[in-house]
Amino acid sequence: MTTSESTSTELLHAQAQIWNYIFDFISSSAVRCALQLGIPDVLYRHGMPMCLDDLSTELSVINPSKISLLFILMRFSVQSGFLNQHEDHFSLTPASRLLAKNEPFNLRSILLLNHDPILSKAWSELGAWFQNDSPTAFHTTHGKSFWDYIGEEQHKVLSDTFNDALASDSRLNTNVLITECKHVFEGLTSLE
Repeated sequence: MTTSESTSTELLHAQAQIWNYIFDFISSSAVRCALQLGIPDVLYRHGMPMCLDDLSTELSVINPSKISLLFILMRFSVQSGFLNQHEDHFSLTPASRLLAKNEPFNLRSILLLNHDPILSKAWSELGAWFQNDSPTAFHTTHGKSFWDYIGEEQHKVLSDTFNDALASDSRLNTNVLITECKHVFEGLTSLE
């Protein structure tokens, strides 16, 4: 069916789908912002839902001129399923709990790694990568492999974040395997 033959409903659905593609990055950017501000950590430490005033008092990193805008971030986080809201109080969801520093199985490094500008820039170069002979989009963007890049001393923070991301993901998955699939390992004396 051509565009001229499409019904108005189909066109509006197609337009909505395109808008979703265009603005899809906002949800993950809002989660990264909440992480950078320490929202999951404050809610985790508090252990129960918090009102916005108490939360904003604990978030000392926010510029005072922007405190009134925190509600928008919180509501967006609720609408995207990142936080829960109970009347005028906010709490963590199972997913946002995994981004608290003190959560034993936290996955915060994975989120920070994937939203690091070094990696984000490579994603934006996919079109150029398809048009050249570089082995990866990262190589197209930075002129070297990801492994060579993080191996350089000046990129130690990125390297540490990468290592922590892998370790935290392994901790969570290993725990689930051992807890939920214990019977599979019964009788084994070695995994070699």
